[in-house]
Amino acid sequence: MGEEDIVVIRMRRRPLRKKAKESEVHQQSSTKDIPLSKNLEENIRFFSSLYQESSDVILRSFVIGNKHAAIFYIEGLSDTQKLDEQVLETLMKENEFDESDFLCSIKNHLPVSNIKRASTFSACIDAVANGNPVLLFDGYEEAFSLGLVKFEKRSIEEPQAETSIRGPREGFTESLGVNTSLVRRIIKDPALKMKSIHVGKYTKTKVVISYIEGLVDKMLIEEIENRLNRINIDGVLESGYIEQFIEDQPYSPFPQLLYTERPDVVSANLLEGRAVLMIEGTPFSLVAPVSFFSLFQSHEDYYERFWIGLSSEPCGFYF
Repeated sequence: MGEEDIVVIRMRRRPLRKKAKESEVHQQSSTKDIPLSKNLEENIRFFSSLYQESSDVILRSFVIGNKHAAIFYIEGLSDTQKLDEQVLETLMKENEFDESDFLCSIKNHLPVSNIKRASTFSACIDAVANGNPVLLFDGYEEAFSLGLVKFEKRSIEEPQAETSIRGPREGFTESLGVNTSLVRRIIKDPALKMKSIHVGKYTKTKVVISYIEGLVDKMLIEEIENRLNRINIDGVLESGYIEQFIEDQPYSPFPQLLYTERPDVVSANLLEGRAVLMIEGTPFSLVAPVSFFSLFQSHEDYYERFWIGLSSEPCGFYF
């Protein structure tokens, strides 16, 4: 093969790469902000083609009164027992629905506390991916996202890496909802805020920025949000991904964020004016900002006398 042949091969590859890239962009934007169709069959065909090789995705059609409907969920993420008892059984047995306001009548008949309306394909896909079944109706461009999430999670137990002689025996788990509730049980004031951001092109990992309004510097929260929004990555599997993306000095031998899996340590740092990042899928939370002396502080220091444990102020090196 000569040098001319190599040049020809390279010239042929370039259009293929460009075409593949354009196809990828088209696939990403195909569901973004596109409204649902009034034709139920079109919606079913779309979701069926989207998940055509996914055996764990369930899409079932049924009749409500004199209208056709469909339920769409992922097996293992949704509570199928409640779905059968509270949704399907209720709707299939009931025949009296207000035709003038059909969606509102359906919502009033469902014994489900968390019901949200979804009007785009992307909203339905996000709801199903988070474990919320989607209820579709024929003749309407809106669907219902039902709060029937159920998935296996580890029970609350004492952290193995941060055992305590004196203090709570609770530790964070891999479930973000459990972790935020543990902090809410300690800090009951409504000034405790939790902002959520999704990071990762494919994983869409939920990251919660927790802080106490009035104690934290607002510019710190803005800086954290900006750095999280700048992250461009396929997926986030653990808090270490976030830590390495938002730190200032990646080659520094010293940690620039503090990580912990104890709710009491997180609460103490929140009360000292710091911000905490809690990430879905990991028990480790990130605390910012930290000083050099924060790295020498133990969680036992919060429960000992003054001469034994000294708390550090939220000053020093910002991450």
